[in-house]
Amino acid sequence: EEFVTYEQAIKMLVTLLGYTIQADEFGGYPAGYIKIAEQEKITESLKADLKDFATREDIATMVNAALDVPLMKQTVYGAEPVFERLEEETLFKNYFN
Repeated sequence: EEFVTYEQAIKMLVTLLGYTIQADEFGGYPAGYIKIAEQEKITESLKADLKDFATREDIATMVNAALDVPLMKQTVYGAEPVFERLEEETLFKNYFN
């Protein structure tokens, strides 16, 4: 029941999309997650300070943008895991089609 900041909401969405490893490579929380969200245009329409509490409207806008982002999935397991961006798989295609 707590409010969430934009940074926290971005982390949740980027993690849901499977980009945690890539976000960690860009510096982790919060900068790496913000960078991924910017690259994938999840935060394109935000004009708020990312440390502020997120509005419902902005959360809905970010979720809507995230629906069409290709998912990142682990395709090789073991000592040297491989993650691939699967252009044909999105949250929308996988869960709402």
